Amino acid sequence: MMHTWECGQELKKSLGMLLVARAGYHMPPKSETIRHLQVKNAEVNVSSTAVRELFRTAQPIDGLVSPQIGQFIVDHGLYEQVTIN
Repeated sequence: MMHTWECGQELKKSLGMLLVARAGYHMPPKSETIRHLQVKNAEVNVSSTAVRELFRTAQPIDGLVSPQIGQFIVDHGLYEQVTIN
């Protein structure tokens, strides 16, 4: 999974990560820097790739991330062509 992320190996080495399982995706093994979050009776189907693509094409991300997360992305310039509705 992280091998497909831009700078994934560097992120893995320098940051702690909390991962939430999604249907159809394999979770990497737990480690000192990777923790898993088990959410009972909740289906998490949000892809960071999908969120980035929506941002890049100036489409709203309502319903995918909270307004606070959307504002954090905007405030920190994490993606290009950001539009928040």
